[in-house]
Amino acid sequence: MNEEIKDKIEDVKEGTAKVASKVDESVQKTMNFFSPITDKISSVVLGFGEIIITIALVFGLVLEVFNGLSLMSESFIDGLIQMLQGMISVVMASLILFLLFAIKKNTDKK
Repeated sequence: MNEEIKDKIEDVKEGTAKVASKVDESVQKTMNFFSPITDKISSVVLGFGEIIITIALVFGLVLEVFNGLSLMSESFIDGLIQMLQGMISVVMASLILFLLFAIKKNTDKK
């Protein structure tokens, strides 16, 4: 009885190993098929993302200038400080995003 159970366990282990190797082969074939497609899509999205960030930077700077000018009607110094803080925030956020894009590009090359 114990020998039958051991034989069945060995058969299950062999079957599991075969299925695992077939699944691994299928995954590798799928990855090899989709790899060039995902690389092209990734480069397009990254390029388009940089354009979007540049547009958002310009738009954010214009909004902060208008915000600062509108606050200057109540207090010149407060409006000036608010405008400069907003502009610095917009520029820093865009620089961080550009830095992330640069890190992504440099890690892809290696």
